[in-house]
Amino acid sequence: MENITVNKNIEFPVALLSNKGILDFARDIRELSTCSKVAFKKRYFESLKIIDSNGVQFQVMSYLNKFSLKNWLLGKVTVKLFIEQTGDQLDENSFTELILKSLRTNEAFWESGASFNELEKAITNETSVKKIINTLANYYFKGIFN
Repeated sequence: MENITVNKNIEFPVALLSNKGILDFARDIRELSTCSKVAFKKRYFESLKIIDSNGVQFQVMSYLNKFSLKNWLLGKVTVKLFIEQTGDQLDENSFTELILKSLRTNEAFWESGASFNELEKAITNETSVKKIINTLANYYFKGIFN
């Protein structure tokens, strides 16, 4: 894991919450440590919260740009992340509440592909943090929200 320094193993996929309350997902370390040039300039990784598939909470403490001409030409930035575990492990109920709060904050974005009620029903029927992340990530990566 050369793109990450962390005090505990992270179980993928993960849910990401930006300091602006934006919800995102990463299926692996490559996705976690890569963003657009615009997002990098807007300090996407600053205080980024990460919740892994076991409900363990992490936070990006710092990050370094790992310049790559190929990524730059593609409009991307790859970083080395320095992450620490923070907070308690979330159970599925606590995690669901956190996610629903983020979804309500950014409802217009999520409504662009699926109704809020559909998403709410999909995640409240799941029985683990990992299943909730997988359900939302499947919506997200199928391009429904892009």
